Amino acid sequence: MIRYLCLGLVVGCGALPEPAPKPDGGPVVALTEPVTLDQVIDGDTLQVRRQGQVFRVRLKGVNTPEMNFDDPGRSPEPFAQDAVDYVVMRAGIQVGLEWDSACVDPFGACQQGVDGQGCFDRYCRMLAYVRLVDGGDLGEELLDEGFAQVYRFNNELFDRLSVYLNAEDNARQSRRGQWQ
Repeated sequence: MIRYLCLGLVVGCGALPEPAPKPDGGPVVALTEPVTLDQVIDGDTLQVRRQGQVFRVRLKGVNTPEMNFDDPGRSPEPFAQDAVDYVVMRAGIQVGLEWDSACVDPFGACQQGVDGQGCFDRYCRMLAYVRLVDGGDLGEELLDEGFAQVYRFNNELFDRLSVYLNAEDNARQSRRGQWQ
């Protein structure tokens, strides 16, 4: 059932449903830059809304398998749907955005097709860490579940690199997700 829900969301059928309550009812954290999650594009790309403006966010330092929606002849890569399902399950309606120290003006101008802008990728997707309402880091969780790999554009260093490498290594050693 969740796969059909995700497919509908990814192709733009509307806002995400309210997440099911967590069994432990964990604490809710104050989000630094709260945004409304409109759509899960794939495991590492979200469409969000902030003050009436809609934009795409690419998770900083994380790469998930591709859904390949832009190429109808190709099937999703292994674990791509698992990554999307996980994001839908964990993210809920509101998330917080946090930026790497290399990003000085996250809501500034982006230059399409230019790499190394700090706050944006070449497709003008905002590069951000995504904080969940229970305090979790979505990128770290995807890595720990084995649904993502650490991504370093041009071998860049970024603020959460060591934490993300540890999470990926933990998934690999535990043989979770794509490391089975």
